[in-house]
Amino acid sequence: MKGSNTKDQIIAEASKLFLDEGYEMISMRKIATKVGCSPTNLYRHFQNKEDILLVLLERGYSVFLSYIQQAIDQNKELEFRIKLKQALKSYVNFGLENKEYYQLMFIRNFEHFDRVVIGESDRMKGFNLLANLIQEGMEKGLVKGDIEVISQSLWGLIHGITSLLITFKNSFHWTNEQSLIDFHVDTYLKGLLK
Repeated sequence: MKGSNTKDQIIAEASKLFLDEGYEMISMRKIATKVGCSPTNLYRHFQNKEDILLVLLERGYSVFLSYIQQAIDQNKELEFRIKLKQALKSYVNFGLENKEYYQLMFIRNFEHFDRVVIGESDRMKGFNLLANLIQEGMEKGLVKGDIEVISQSLWGLIHGITSLLITFKNSFHWTNEQSLIDFHVDTYLKGLLK
């Protein structure tokens, strides 16, 4: 095993282990066994499992932000309702297309680790992109109310449907996912937008 291939394999296997067995239950030795390398080799790439988690989260947030930013950029010339809807749908689509990242980033609670800071982390950058869209709607006279309440409500709404579709994927008979997402977002936007 060499270089970045080994590092990528470590990250992939650690991600599966963290999700399947829980972060607290996983040791560096267990990760090394799963990867098929010695613990010594593992420590050449990462100081500890928190370092692995940090890389996982950084990669996940980078992909997450690109989904939202791309939706905003691709729809910037369209009417506000469409732009906001596409940004919200991109959040859900990120989760559905990147379930492991989504679960590690938003469902599992890693906020107690010193190095996995929430403040101005990428998680908050994603929230801020949505809040900036709400601010734009307010400036155009299309949205009225408290920006913090609206932004947090939107985040909760979109996180809720994403989490349900991921968590109960096989244990609940969902209707067509995209139809459900459209209905969910459209219903909220009808109440929000003038």
